[in-house]
Amino acid sequence: MSIEHLDLLHAELPELFQDRELPRGWDEPYLILPFDPEERGGDPLALPDEAADELACFPVDMPNNPVALPHPGMPSEIMDLFGLGHPGSPMRVEDLREPLPPDCLAFYLPFHYYHPVWWGVYLWGPGVDYLAQQIQARAPQHIEDALAWQAAKFFLYHHEAFHHQAECFATRLELTHRRPFYKTGFERIYQRTLMTDDCLEEGLANARALEKTF
Repeated sequence: MSIEHLDLLHAELPELFQDRELPRGWDEPYLILPFDPEERGGDPLALPDEAADELACFPVDMPNNPVALPHPGMPSEIMDLFGLGHPGSPMRVEDLREPLPPDCLAFYLPFHYYHPVWWGVYLWGPGVDYLAQQIQARAPQHIEDALAWQAAKFFLYHHEAFHHQAECFATRLELTHRRPFYKTGFERIYQRTLMTDDCLEEGLANARALEKTF
């Protein structure tokens, strides 16, 4: 199955989906920049030229203590809309003493809920900056701003992309069994294990992101 088949799947098996209506104009306060690999030389994470200065902003003086770095704090509007507990949904900041989890810095909207327009991977600009600053502050040697930012961008993207891969695996089971596994079993297991060592999806997402970033 490919992305082009989602419309057909939605039409033939609507019981697999749980369409969530978003308020009109919810995106107006934000600058949403689509990544088009065909237009950006095959790089799915290449930013449009006009966006580079807007998003890649670093402080002049880096704090010596990594945990003292200012956290980006996902906007409350985003949390109210998408912080519903599905795999990859944005997470609230619970403990500022530790580095923030990836889903505090980026998030994934599943096609089971946000088809056909808004589903996909979202990188929160201040979240990418925060992770890049963490990389610089914790590295044993100096890392240039651009390289740290690129590493942060790739890590967050591939973490969220793994949530998409898990959703696609659930969809393969749904195609053979004709039952809505993703919005029931997959999400229920994720919610039950989130923030514990038993949350395999988050652990595997981090491992995959680290591998792809290196």
